[in-house]
Amino acid sequence: MSLSLIQFNEGEFLNDLGLYYLKVYGANLYNENNISKESYGKRIQWVNNNENKILSMDIDFILKADSRFTFIAFCLAYKKYKNN
Repeated sequence: MSLSLIQFNEGEFLNDLGLYYLKVYGANLYNENNISKESYGKRIQWVNNNENKILSMDIDFILKADSRFTFIAFCLAYKKYKNN
């Protein structure tokens, strides 16, 4: 179900609030050092700190994610946002 939330066929442009929650969601999927239990601000910062690895879809980085396949979907959605 969570995968379907980020793979809409048609939708609206991602606004600032949507980006905020997309980043929170991405950090939750990766869950490095139980970051899903941290504040939203720390989760946003985690995504910002790891943005290059997310955008390049670094395989070693992805393999450490708790939810690998869903995290890949997040990476693709985030990459699409950054390229658009």
